Amino acid sequence: MVSSPGGDSTRPLSPTPMPEIPDELFSIAFFPYLKTSGPVRFGPYLFRSTDDLEGLNKAQVTAVAEVTAMLYTQNNARVRSATYALMPPVHVPVYSKSLRR
Repeated sequence: MVSSPGGDSTRPLSPTPMPEIPDELFSIAFFPYLKTSGPVRFGPYLFRSTDDLEGLNKAQVTAVAEVTAMLYTQNNARVRSATYALMPPVHVPVYSKSLRR
C-alpha cells in the first residue's frame, strides 16, 4: 500500500505496464551476482534467471546466452547463473568524436 501525499488514504500498488519491445530492438540489464529461483516482477520489468529463456525470441535468446558466457568472477570462475531483465532500447549518447569511430 502507498500513502497519498496527504497521508490520509492508502491505495494498492499497481504494476506499471512495460512498453511493447520490438523483436529486434531491446536492451538487457544483467545482474551477475543476483540469483533468483523464479521470475520476479518489479514495476514494469520481469527479472529472470539466465537459465530461464522461455518466451524469448531468437535474437533475445542469443543475446542473453552470449553475455552469460562472458560472466566470470574475479578469480576466473564462471558465473553459471545470473539475473537479467529485458527492457526497451537504451540510447547511450556519444559526446566524444573519438568514441564514434
